[in-house]
Amino acid sequence: MPDTPSLAAVIRDLCTLRPQEPGAWKGTLRTGIISSVTVLAASALFGPTIGAMALFGAMLAQWEVGRGLVARVKTALIVGATMTASMALGVSVAHERLWVIPVLMAVIWLTSAGYYSFVLTRGPGPLHLFYAAAIGSYFGMFGDIGWHGVEMTAFSTAMTGAMTWLVLLPDPRRPERLAVRAAQEAATAYTTALSGAGPLTPELRLLRHRAYFAINRAWLLLQDTTPGVLGLKVPRRFVDPMLAANRSVALATVHRRHPDARPVDLDPAADPMPGRPGACYLIRHGARLDSIPCFSARRVAVAAGLAGALTEGLGLGHPYWAILTAAIVLHLWIGRIATTLRAIHRAVGTVLGLCVVYAVGMTDPTPWVLVWAVVVSIVAMTMLLPFGYALAMVFVTPMSLLSIDAATGGPVMDLVRDRFVETLIGAAAAVLVTWLTGVREPARLVRAQLPRSLAAIRRTLALIGSGAAMTAPGRQARAELLFELLQNNAVLSRSSQEDPALSVWNEAETEISDTGYLVLGAFWTENGAALMDVPAALRDIDALLTDLAGRPMDPPGIAARIAAIREHL
Repeated sequence: MPDTPSLAAVIRDLCTLRPQEPGAWKGTLRTGIISSVTVLAASALFGPTIGAMALFGAMLAQWEVGRGLVARVKTALIVGATMTASMALGVSVAHERLWVIPVLMAVIWLTSAGYYSFVLTRGPGPLHLFYAAAIGSYFGMFGDIGWHGVEMTAFSTAMTGAMTWLVLLPDPRRPERLAVRAAQEAATAYTTALSGAGPLTPELRLLRHRAYFAINRAWLLLQDTTPGVLGLKVPRRFVDPMLAANRSVALATVHRRHPDARPVDLDPAADPMPGRPGACYLIRHGARLDSIPCFSARRVAVAAGLAGALTEGLGLGHPYWAILTAAIVLHLWIGRIATTLRAIHRAVGTVLGLCVVYAVGMTDPTPWVLVWAVVVSIVAMTMLLPFGYALAMVFVTPMSLLSIDAATGGPVMDLVRDRFVETLIGAAAAVLVTWLTGVREPARLVRAQLPRSLAAIRRTLALIGSGAAMTAPGRQARAELLFELLQNNAVLSRSSQEDPALSVWNEAETEISDTGYLVLGAFWTENGAALMDVPAALRDIDALLTDLAGRPMDPPGIAARIAAIREHL
């Protein structure tokens, strides 16, 4: 069981500001300005009462950080359509109170599972996708206001998406250039540290992980920005340095074991390495009950349903705020202690934000005053979120509630009181669910991920042994193996935050990683199959997979079996 944080630790965490990279504020400020301009434009065109509802679609700007031009178009279309449909669904069920909570739970589960299955690069999380449905279920209680909210969501996502494209036009390839540079720097850091080094240390393994992560992220970004279905190709000025970085990391890894391994000759016109497994592969992975996407989505939906049911049972009015609080606290899998602290941040920040809402409401503001208060809150929230969650919550609450108040009106004191109680309910539901599901589930995820990583190693190794490494199936197997290795690291690191006792699996994870990256290294060699005893390795992998499927095994025993497999390589 992880230690419960002391009151002093909680207070210290609330008051600690996270350091930021120099110049990072420029990107966050740009995001805040884009969202604010959308809200102001909608208010000018459609009136401040209706225009304030454009806030929710304007949050699309947070999806575009680090993405290339074509990827921004695709993201704006998909996310904008999803948010609009989500809002419409919420409005449609608003008057069917028995259906509101089940429908919102289903939306939260589907959007969270889809997000964590398919979004492999950086993103804001799935909250905007289900946020729209929850808000819609509230707006729908006020006659035509609900459908005006749907219209504003469609308008604001389209306008925000267009502005994110426009700001990139002066230097449209900047995101790709930065991603390739980051991959090159991570590759150089690893290969430099590895040259002349002795045994692999945790520091070297971390550098290796960072190198492959940066390389994979760059491949993903390049391919999302240059979709082959449109007949576009990734420019050679990006492909060549990426291939060089990828090959340098792979060969540095394999040369530690096989100094005489020869690099494979690559066709200059060959397609770049796939960074993303196929859609069917990702769907199968996300649909497993013991995968990160399914686990994360399942418990977010349960916490949201619990918060909604408690709100309804206590007769506190519409449950959307409690549902959102629970889902927002829990939508990231960050461990029990971290989630508890996040809930405290949410509660404290919301209480302070409600004081701001009350102060603004007591001035009997005009609709335009509310719009400008929303705009100030957008910029403040965007700028402060990187520094601390609680600090940003002080402005998230007025940003959301004042936009809702502008559209629906109502006594401000009733609004503040209901949202205060619902915040406490939602935060408590999130903490309860995360502690209940954090006891057994993480261990099950760890045990389930290991055979998947082994199976991916086997598929790639078999293709290397048959001389098919550089074929299309071989390149796809490489993408799947790297995906599973990164998943393996993510599952164990997150599970260990839930239960430190799971660190007993560290040795097995290390052996899987060392073996998997060695196989990835052999992928880039001309004579890798000749240097390895591939049949013996495949035979031992099959035996271990059979044993893992048939009976529980202790982690040290598994680690020893994987180490023995690597001896064949």
